[in-house]
Amino acid sequence: MTQVESLQQENNEYKNVLKLEVDQIARHFVSQLFAFATGAEVQFADRVKVESVLERVAVDEYPVRSMIHEVVQSDLFTMR
Repeated sequence: MTQVESLQQENNEYKNVLKLEVDQIARHFVSQLFAFATGAEVQFADRVKVESVLERVAVDEYPVRSMIHEVVQSDLFTMR
């Protein structure tokens, strides 16, 4: 196996792992969006808002544009 083939195989394995963890990756991404948008870390009490955003975007398999849109329209963003 050449080095290029080895790297391609590792890349494919990495993609497969990411596909298994898509919910967790989306949750982290939304949490980071909230932290960036509000300037404050997501608190325990904010998890309901994060989950609400995730429920709405999960239907379409977590498109980034929709996640950003939902974060900006959320009470957590507009009230801080």
